[in-house]
Amino acid sequence: MNNIELKACKFSYYVFGTICGLPLALSLIVSWRSGSIFPGVFISFLALISFYVWLGFFKLGLLHGEVFYRSLWQGTRSISINDISKTVIEVGYDTYSDRSKPFARLVIYPNDLASLLPIYVNLKVFDKHELELFLASLKECHIPVLRKRD
Repeated sequence: MNNIELKACKFSYYVFGTICGLPLALSLIVSWRSGSIFPGVFISFLALISFYVWLGFFKLGLLHGEVFYRSLWQGTRSISINDISKTVIEVGYDTYSDRSKPFARLVIYPNDLASLLPIYVNLKVFDKHELELFLASLKECHIPVLRKRD
């Protein structure tokens, strides 16, 4: 069993840096040209920092026989390898309640004896190659990794 730990990939930081950095740059130009502090500078800077903090909280791993997932809104959830019945990669929304879940997600289902809720992992923030290594590690532990087909 391989120990592996994933964090948000650099591309996620680049995307949000661009999304928030362009308005920040424009706000700085407007502030400099007008000679006064433009409120957009504070708002853009706050948005940039907020997205970086949000991305910094994402962590997914397999350490010492436990799978753990940490995010800003869910906190840290963990489950023992022995308590996992299956994992399913899901994309999209089939039901109304799916709208509160990540669009591309890995769902870790506990077995019936564990009496735990499923863990929904946001896949979009992690590097694809690292995710493949993580899923291969799960397969080595004899945990089925399924893909939901419509």
